[in-house]
Amino acid sequence: MATTDALNKRRVDAIDLVRWAPVADLQMFEEMPQPGCLESGVIISNVFAFRWAMAAGTRAGTLLYKSTSERAADLSEAEVAAGGGGAFIQAALYAPESRRRWKQFFANHADLWDQGSSWAKVALLYWNDQVFYEYPEHNAIAHRLVHVLSESQVPFDMVTEQGLDRITAYPVVLAPMLRYVDEAQLETILDYVRQGGNLVLIEPFATEDRYARLRSANPPAAGDIQTGVYGAGKILRLHSDEVPARQSDLWCLMEERANAYLLARDYLNRTRAADHAAGIDLGPQFVRRLEQTFQLRLRWCSEQTDPALYIHAYQLPANEPRPQRIVVHAVNYHLPILVENGRGEDGEEAWSGVTQSGDPVVCKNLQITVPLPAGWRAKHVQALSPTDPLAPVTWRSEQGQVTLHVDQVAIYQALCIDLEKE
Repeated sequence: MATTDALNKRRVDAIDLVRWAPVADLQMFEEMPQPGCLESGVIISNVFAFRWAMAAGTRAGTLLYKSTSERAADLSEAEVAAGGGGAFIQAALYAPESRRRWKQFFANHADLWDQGSSWAKVALLYWNDQVFYEYPEHNAIAHRLVHVLSESQVPFDMVTEQGLDRITAYPVVLAPMLRYVDEAQLETILDYVRQGGNLVLIEPFATEDRYARLRSANPPAAGDIQTGVYGAGKILRLHSDEVPARQSDLWCLMEERANAYLLARDYLNRTRAADHAAGIDLGPQFVRRLEQTFQLRLRWCSEQTDPALYIHAYQLPANEPRPQRIVVHAVNYHLPILVENGRGEDGEEAWSGVTQSGDPVVCKNLQITVPLPAGWRAKHVQALSPTDPLAPVTWRSEQGQVTLHVDQVAIYQALCIDLEKE
């Protein structure tokens, strides 16, 4: 799933994927590059895989061929932790120290994933069946939005076509370029707005039914509606060119180029420089527009936060002796990806280069504001990590939220917020 091209090539293999996924303990995603950061600031991650797997009712296992050094393995394990569980699958027995510390961490703190449910407040509709209409554009814009939300510290969940009835739990839902929508699905989405939800429609939306027959009017009403009240909720209607047109992400590449790290790096670095030169919004302006439209705070960190910081939170029910808890996983992707050896054993430079992670560019002086369940307040906050030196977390709980002040995140921290009744 790292590139739209790779998924499109395998669309026949993926038939009914979301229907059989819940019976599998693990869905494996086989990828070449290691996670981390390029020289230009381009982030390579597996967030898409972990969020999709959880939405489909399973967990992701990432088989990452280039993730062989100690820090690369640490970051790969951190993705598992923040993704709600799953596995980092190694192609061989690399990075023994990383394996040791993460094995101990998962064993000592297994309760961090026990009965947890996502605490994200934004849903991204990603429907696997759209690709079967030979319509990869939905997949492409979903990838784009995953980067925008992740790099803006907006925790989000994907929602599959099978899980559409769950959207009522989210204050904001994004429906990006969903062309083929049946009547029951359309009614569920519109009823969500009528009941007070906030919906971002990115055109085209529901222009055809499940049999690819054109509808006579463009839902929810004919005409070019930008923003408007719909029932008790709001709709923001956007054209696809109003979503950040970033072209400097791995998903844009053909599968073969994405798998050849040296080729991918050169292209992505040049394209990110071009994005900056052209003044392309990489996400902050788009997120700000959503916040202003719906009068809601979506970002959990300030706009000055390093885009390489990814956060996701889970709510855990009380389970004696554990109190009710929210766990915020903070992952720093600002680990430079370095070329250790430009040529593999076969002498092929483009395909066989060996990479490793450099020293992390530490995220410092972080402020993370976490919404709390109604009627609850923070009682105690503690940071846990197998990779980072830890310092006490200062915090302030007020008006239905808690603000955490974290000195620094090098690779990964789990911020555990114990709750009590007000």
